[in-house]
This record gives sequence, structure tokens and C-alpha cells, in this order.
Amino acid sequence: MCRLFAFRGQSGGGTYLSQFAEQCRLSKEYQGDGWGIRYYLGGRWKYHKELTPVWEADLSKYKKATVILAHARSASFDDGPDIESNMPFETDRFSFVFNGELRGVRLKVPGKTGAEKLFRFILNFYTGNIEEAVNKALSIIIKRVDYIRALNFIILDKPYGRFYCFSTFSEDQDYFSMQKYDGEITLLSSDRLTRKQTDLRIDRLDVL
Repeated sequence: MCRLFAFRGQSGGGTYLSQFAEQCRLSKEYQGDGWGIRYYLGGRWKYHKELTPVWEADLSKYKKATVILAHARSASFDDGPDIESNMPFETDRFSFVFNGELRGVRLKVPGKTGAEKLFRFILNFYTGNIEEAVNKALSIIIKRVDYIRALNFIILDKPYGRFYCFSTFSEDQDYFSMQKYDGEITLLSSDRLTRKQTDLRIDRLDVL
């Protein structure tokens, strides 16, 4: 299962991103099948992804980024490492990262992986309000799925630097629970990076 990271603030993003990379290196599940990042730096949105582990990357270039959305991938046995399957997945407006496993659900939308199909499925309901789109998509998925081991995702609305985040799981709370802090900075992560973070609400869409 993958690891997620999101940051918004005037300083400190690079430090937390480095901590995130170290947590990925120490994870009980291998998180080294590539990583990707969408970030805002110098008045521009930028994007990067690669197949090397995030803890081997030079993260100093992101030190002054004021918005960051990052994803470290743990590929399934069926998928294997693949740069096209690395997140964030993108549209002109939104960026998407996912961690989890859904069993017995079939989504009739384009996508190479389950995560990409989930993102496209949500976008099918988008008519100008991404919060409504997420809630409509989730209401259908939850009824159709046989078992949700975990379903965690973050959507970045780039024009506003706003994060939409959802978390639910049926096992291994220590591993799958998402951590958040929303104060002088906004910080979301799969693992706790500061004592200020608390568990993200379960089964509720948070907007940060």
C-alpha cells in the first residue's frame, strides 16, 4: 500500500517532505516503486515523477514550495513498477493520490490501475463542485464493493491550493489511518510527522 503526503504553508514543506521520505524508507511495506510530486514554487505549478524510491531523491529543490502533493508507490504484484501508474494523476485543475485496496468492485471508466479508475469515476460526476462529485462517487462505490481494506485519497484543487481528503479502512488502523494538521500550515500524511497531527475523520470528506 502506498504513502500519501500533502502540505500547504509559507515554510517548512521541504522539511516535512524529507521526513515523509524517511517514513517511507522505514515502512513495514516496501514503498520504493517510484514516487511523484505536484508542487507550487515561484508562482508556477510544477510536476515530477520517477521510478527511484523517494528516499533516494534530491528533495532540496522542493524546500521553498508552498503547496506540495506527493505519493510514494508500493506496486501490487500484478502491476509492478511503472512510471505511468505513479501518482499524482492529473487533470488541468485537479491532482489525485490514493492509498488502499478495494475488492470486488468494477468501474467502467478508463484507467490502467484501480486508483486511476477511481479518479476518473469521481470526475464523471464533476459539474463544477468537486465535493459533490466525490460524495456521489463514494456513495455508489461503497454500495458496489465487496470489501474495503482501505480507501484513502487526497485531491488537490490547484487554483485554490485546497485539499479534499477521505479516509476509511477495515483493518490495520495504525497503518491506514491518515494524519492531519490544519493551523499555521496544513499537513496531511499517511504517517504522523509531527505531534500536532491528529487522525483524519473516518468516512467523512475533509476540506483543508
